[in-house]
Amino acid sequence: GLIARPARGGFDSQALVRHNVATGLLSGALAKLGNRVDPGEAITAGLLHDLGKIILNVSRPEVVLNILDPASTKLGESRLGKEQRLLGANHAVVGAMLASQWQLPPTLVSTIELHHHPAVTALESYTPRIRELTATVFIANQLAKMLGYHGDDREIDLPSAELLPSLGLPNSYEEVLATLPPTTHRSLQAFLGEAVAA
Repeated sequence: GLIARPARGGFDSQALVRHNVATGLLSGALAKLGNRVDPGEAITAGLLHDLGKIILNVSRPEVVLNILDPASTKLGESRLGKEQRLLGANHAVVGAMLASQWQLPPTLVSTIELHHHPAVTALESYTPRIRELTATVFIANQLAKMLGYHGDDREIDLPSAELLPSLGLPNSYEEVLATLPPTTHRSLQAFLGEAVAA
């Protein structure tokens, strides 16, 4: 129901759904490729990573409209930084708060909150499971945007030097994309192609 509600000038709900589905599919594929994270948990975390944007679309559409307005962006300000400035929190924190209220597992709550943190491997206060799942979703999020499933946010966050190798993945986003099995690309095209046509 939250997704179906009109954006009223906010985030494009359908593009956001496509981005989340692409991130979920890519998270599962990366989990299988790196063999460090449970693929099912990775898919779920990828699907839910931008939960906060869906909530903001419904609860604060006027602020979302301002977030999307390039004229209100300060020089050198990231989208996440702009959200923080205008809302006092960003969509990752909002999503984690809702996931916690829904009593989702703590691993998913932390992953939703940290999914934009490129140095997640350095977050020593978190368990290896949370760090690896968050790193997987972080990378899948960037790959989804690179493949054109970006919704409203086209910013590609660069990984820290150790992020990809820590998951047993190649050393660049381009190499990771080239390593993914053809079935992953076919799944994205088939599922998301149908979503675009609907």
